[in-house]
Amino acid sequence: REVFSDTIPVRVIIRTLDLPEDSQADVRRWSGDTTAGIGCLLSDDRAIEAAHGVVELQRYMNSEILKRIECPRSDIISMLVDADLPLADGSGTRKLTMEESMGVLQSLIGAGNETTTKLFSSMIHLLAENKDEWRKLKSDRSRAALIVEESLRLVTPSQALQRVATDDTEIGGVPIPKGSKIFVSYSAANRDPEVFPEPDRFVPDRPNVRDHLSFGAGVHFCIGAPLSRLESVVALEHLADRWLDFRLTNENTFEYEETFQLRGLKNLFVEFDIA
Repeated sequence: REVFSDTIPVRVIIRTLDLPEDSQADVRRWSGDTTAGIGCLLSDDRAIEAAHGVVELQRYMNSEILKRIECPRSDIISMLVDADLPLADGSGTRKLTMEESMGVLQSLIGAGNETTTKLFSSMIHLLAENKDEWRKLKSDRSRAALIVEESLRLVTPSQALQRVATDDTEIGGVPIPKGSKIFVSYSAANRDPEVFPEPDRFVPDRPNVRDHLSFGAGVHFCIGAPLSRLESVVALEHLADRWLDFRLTNENTFEYEETFQLRGLKNLFVEFDIA
């Protein structure tokens, strides 16, 4: 996992932000720090370590934003600096504050890395357990997109998110008043047998394979979904090009990270034969 799954999303992030290549290790560490407390309880030492990491990230991004103000580039940080936000009263526009810009970048680094990293490992794990699908991919690269979507459905990286009920409603006989804070389980919806027959099976050829909720829905649909999908498809295509075959090693314990919200293997060890 460290060599492949943990590396590609971070490389994409640092290039879209036009950060130095040697910042990759720091960005990966900061990404883990920003998401460390999601869906789990941290030890005091880990909470302090993560907090220090987030402060490091904020200071680093503050410096990068100031560089773009002084000398703009063709990158996302410069786009944030140059962005004009309409005022609520319609009287004009304003620029993002430093705090707002850093918040966007912190979210991009955390959300743009952690979920896609977990998806990569899940895809490889699923293909190792379903070698017929691996052989089909070797023969037909167009199947990569189907494998990505079915992996998203079956092993949802972001298991659930908080939402607020906009109207009075009822689910399963439980009344939910307007304004209630609720925890929406995307992973449960993705295994709804009324929507996905045999929901626990890995079936990339499902006619509705893209109907999962792994990226949310409506106004909350993940804005990074196209990039995550593209990274995942390209990564699979390259693996199919480079690997003649692969297998999981005996080192694997298949332990998942201790969080109920971000689902992903702690490690995945693979042996492969070069094509």
